[in-house]
Amino acid sequence: MKDLQLKALDGGTTTVSGDKLSVLEAQFDGILLTPDDPTYGRHCEIWNGMIQRRPGLIARCTDTQDVQSIVRFSKTHNLLTSVRGGGHNVAGYSLCDGGVAIDMSPMNRVDVDSEKKISHVQGGATLGDMDRASQQHGLATPVGAVSATGIGGLALNGGYGFLSNLYGMTCDNILSAEIVTPEGEILEVNGTEHAELLWAIRGGGGNFGVVTRFDFRLYPVGPEVRVVFCLYDAADGLSIMRKWRDLNQAAPDEIGTLLSLGTVPVSDQFPEEIHGRDFVLVVAMYGGEQTQGAEEMKPWQELGPVLADFSANMPYLEAQQLFDEDYPDGLRYYWKSQYTDTLDDHLMEKLLKRSRVKPSVLSTIDIWCCRGAIARRDPNHGSFAYHEQGWMVNVEANWECEEDDHANMTWSRETLAEVPVTDGLRVYPNFPGLVEGGLEDARNAWGTNYLRLAVVKAEVDADNRF
Repeated sequence: MKDLQLKALDGGTTTVSGDKLSVLEAQFDGILLTPDDPTYGRHCEIWNGMIQRRPGLIARCTDTQDVQSIVRFSKTHNLLTSVRGGGHNVAGYSLCDGGVAIDMSPMNRVDVDSEKKISHVQGGATLGDMDRASQQHGLATPVGAVSATGIGGLALNGGYGFLSNLYGMTCDNILSAEIVTPEGEILEVNGTEHAELLWAIRGGGGNFGVVTRFDFRLYPVGPEVRVVFCLYDAADGLSIMRKWRDLNQAAPDEIGTLLSLGTVPVSDQFPEEIHGRDFVLVVAMYGGEQTQGAEEMKPWQELGPVLADFSANMPYLEAQQLFDEDYPDGLRYYWKSQYTDTLDDHLMEKLLKRSRVKPSVLSTIDIWCCRGAIARRDPNHGSFAYHEQGWMVNVEANWECEEDDHANMTWSRETLAEVPVTDGLRVYPNFPGLVEGGLEDARNAWGTNYLRLAVVKAEVDADNRF
């Protein structure tokens, strides 16, 4: 290999000789890609089309030893390093300009121990990979709602889904893990070994090392679930939102639900007569015994006159892919979030108005109800900060053209500013915009856990390599 100019951790550049790169290549079972490689460009493409970064070296790892080799290489040469799992993070953490990108996407194996109800998931696996393997045994763990999402980024920063009220968040269900530290050491992290590090990765983000394997708790789910998927007319929006809010207050944990404000796309999936209409979408899944689900779910289909009703019993795997087509690779995404204790009429009216003035018909305002197992979690179980019962408002700006960046990002920020702040900003770490606020964004994401996380960080990564 020829010499490479790579970005150093301190912002300068470092020349790494071809001989040293050849030594790395000899001990590396995966593939090392430089900008001269004909396949390099497609491996720089990640889900969010806004992110246009070009690493100086992409290391496509096949196993933990590959990750260890490239971490030690980066440490030796003091190189800027990023880590890619599924490449789905909105802020584009998985790529860095000029440095080394550790790409674990080839590491997507999932092994299921059906007797112990545990899944062993490599760091590059997606939610779809995990769901498919687990459902072969009639099992699942709570994950998000877009199957191409990487399990690593989702779990390390939280993880909401339709099973969360019943079984907790994704991060809550991490039993143990394998981590390559910034020093290049391989650690088994569990309740007895490196317990404080386990606490940190249960929602505290991915900057403590490279998680090459997660071990998740599994639960009986499926193979079929009852799903409500109703588009209501936004003209009845306030009434629909009130009823949805009130149903959530008394709903059993088996029901996970999402409300979304948006515009019906021009698509064969929807009747032509409702194309372009503003909607209130109610999606709900019943994760318990299906003999009870049909009756439990009926009220969610009866909130008002519907524009379209796609509710049905369906395979859990199919339910987990309902939103896949709405979030394709390469679209431009800017998502911000805020928790609120109160979803009153005043806030709902504001959100309905903000939805009507969105610059892109692809954008939505989404609301999750956080309750049940989420709210009952022991705060010391993990570092995710906001388990209390309440509402999470996500403003999802989604659009196509670069020239529309400013308008869409401004709409997202101004919409989120309408959400009342009762005890300081509380934001969901997986929806951080582009992390423009730096340290302040981190404090808002981890709240009172921030200082404890900083202590763990200082112990495992004093030089801030990740």
